[in-house]
This record gives sequence, C-alpha cells and structure tokens, in this order.
Amino acid sequence: MVAVARVRRLSAEDWAVLRHVRLRALEEAPYAFGSTLEEESSRPEEWWKAGVGRLPWHGTRRIVWFVAEGEGHAVGLAAGVEGADGGHPEVMSMWVEPGRRGTGVAGDLLAAVISWAESQGASALRLGVADDNVAARRFYERHGFVSTGKREPLRSRPQVSTQEMILALADDR
Repeated sequence: MVAVARVRRLSAEDWAVLRHVRLRALEEAPYAFGSTLEEESSRPEEWWKAGVGRLPWHGTRRIVWFVAEGEGHAVGLAAGVEGADGGHPEVMSMWVEPGRRGTGVAGDLLAAVISWAESQGASALRLGVADDNVAARRFYERHGFVSTGKREPLRSRPQVSTQEMILALADDR
C-alpha cells in the first residue's frame, strides 16, 4: 500500500529540496518542461536559493513551490507563478514521480496551486502543456482547464508546441 503524500509549501530554507526534486523531474520527464536537466543541474546554489521565491529566469515574478512528500521523500512538485504584466497566475513545473501517478498526488498539488491563486485574488489560472503530453492535458481537462487556442514553441524543444489552458476560479471572494 502506498502511503498518502502530504503537500506543503517550500520556504527559502528548502532550496535543496527544490533542487533535488526539480532535477529528478527533468531527468524522468524531459519532454514536459521548458528547461533541461543539463541546463538546471549546472546552476549554482545561489540560483536555487533565489528560485524558491522569484523566477530567476524571468526576473521579478514571484513564484511559490509546493512539494508532495511521502515515505520520507519528495514524490511530486508544482509551482504557482504570478502573472506577467498583471495577467493571470500560472501553474508551472507540475511533476509526480511515476509510482505515484494516479494516486491523487497530482490533484493535491494542483489544489494547492489553485488555493494560492485564489488567495491572491485571481479570477483565473493558466498553464501551458506540451502537445505530446496527452496524459497531462487530460489531467488538466478533468480539473476544469480548457484550451484558449494560444500556442507557442516549447523552449527546450522548439519543434513541439505548448497549448495554453485556463481555469476560471470562483469569484465569491
């Protein structure tokens, strides 16, 4: 039986946890991310420390990281990023280790990001998913995300497009 994972928000002191699980994600599922394992594994400690609260590759946009932990180690990761130029916040870097997929961990991580976005007063949450990541797209559709029709090349694999998806959030704040 697989133990239930606990989701928590990472703090500045958790930069090494972030680095460890992010690199695991890039190694296991390179097709799903705009960054590469080679690129991020060479980053200095200072980059990771800054990355717990700000997007080092996007300047000043705030980011919050959530990790799912079970059986003594991180089993999943997701981030919420404030919107660019006052736009909708977005889900970024969603990943669950293969042995935990289909167990609710991804849903718990997504719920944490949605809750964060709602606490920021957001009316919607967006994300980009690679066209060839069918399982992820279906997961997001099951959670209410719909395609906006916008597409752009994935930075790590420009031959693959990402489609933007959006989730309308409750407006009873």
